[in-house]
Amino acid sequence: MDKKINLKLIKKYFFFLLTSLIFWTLLAILKNKEVFSYLLSAVYGFIAFAIPEIIYFYYSKRRNNNKITAGLVVYDAIYALILKYMVLIIILGICFKFLNLVNLVVVFSFVLTIFFKIFLYILFPNSKF
Repeated sequence: MDKKINLKLIKKYFFFLLTSLIFWTLLAILKNKEVFSYLLSAVYGFIAFAIPEIIYFYYSKRRNNNKITAGLVVYDAIYALILKYMVLIIILGICFKFLNLVNLVVVFSFVLTIFFKIFLYILFPNSKF
């Protein structure tokens, strides 16, 4: 199993994050709202996407020796998927309950990042992340 992450894909995610931050900054300026609050909300929406994806990637590919069985691979994949969604629920729960962020910006930033991942998957179907 290959544990390498495609660095070109990381650069694309970073570029998406920067353009997203510029978009939310311009929107905050046009609406006469706090720019820092919008930026922090957008970054938190991106983080709410990125952390569970990284956890899923590493936990689903954590074993790389030759003596693994198909059941162990399936177990690792299911475990990683459940852990991914548990972490996602915890991160979004903390955001909505305890942090004073613009919830609409967090949700839109999170959803736009998911759409960006789908778009990248359509363009680059053999990517690793």
